Amino acid sequence: MTAAVESLHRQFPGEYETSVHTTCQEIWENNPHIVPASDEGQAVAMHYPGIHESHMIRTGHFMTCFTDYLAGQINRPLKLQVNRPSLYLTDAEKNNKIIDGKYIVVNSGVKQDYTCKGWGHANYQEVCDRLSGEFKIVQIGERHHLHRPLKGAIDLIGKTSPRELFSLVYNAAAGIGGVTFLQHIFAAFDKPYVCLLGGREPISFIWYPTQAFLAMQGRLKCCSPNACWKSRVVALPDGEHHNKSLCALPVLNKDGEFVPQCMDMIRPADVIQQIYHFRTGGLL
Repeated sequence: MTAAVESLHRQFPGEYETSVHTTCQEIWENNPHIVPASDEGQAVAMHYPGIHESHMIRTGHFMTCFTDYLAGQINRPLKLQVNRPSLYLTDAEKNNKIIDGKYIVVNSGVKQDYTCKGWGHANYQEVCDRLSGEFKIVQIGERHHLHRPLKGAIDLIGKTSPRELFSLVYNAAAGIGGVTFLQHIFAAFDKPYVCLLGGREPISFIWYPTQAFLAMQGRLKCCSPNACWKSRVVALPDGEHHNKSLCALPVLNKDGEFVPQCMDMIRPADVIQQIYHFRTGGLL
């Protein structure tokens, strides 16, 4: 949604004032396009209905879905003007060195509603073990989500505010994780990120120019030709509606966790290779 607002002001400079009320107001702090809310103007409840056509190349990116919807609300030919989200940091936030030295930020956990994004704790642990000689490993996430501690990592699970997380990412060498909040933050700062995608979402829908995607769409019947968009690997005893959207090919991995086969096909060496590609290319 930040990309939609950014596009509005780039395409129609000086013609609009915007205020926002969202579930994470910290995202909008220091944004020069945002003014205090008032009773004037048009209220828009933002949606992204284009997600239902995400398998179509013409639909494009997640950001396009927000931008196209906003275009319909203002009845003007608004087009996406950026290739990443928009986050604005103060100089103090940019200089907020929460962790010294070279480090990689890792989100190895999942939310209970979308366990299909999980790759398996043992896989993440192997990656961290192999990278720890060159980088510090910083583990992040929300405490109420499913996060198992990574041995040898700096534990910041549940210990950062959104703005502190932005500073942490801004000063990081790279990030590793799934399609999640962390991915979009790394994209906002044009920082390297290895995204473990599997076959759940189309690459075109969540692609960013400084990220490497380990995708399996088109390599299994359940995600060919379209991504599956399933929620959970196996049903959980909570009665949630996500139990009606289950992975077609669950695998019990060596760590005793159920993960989608499309994720299980990704090897720790694949992630390591992408990090080294970023380093060789001079982005780390």
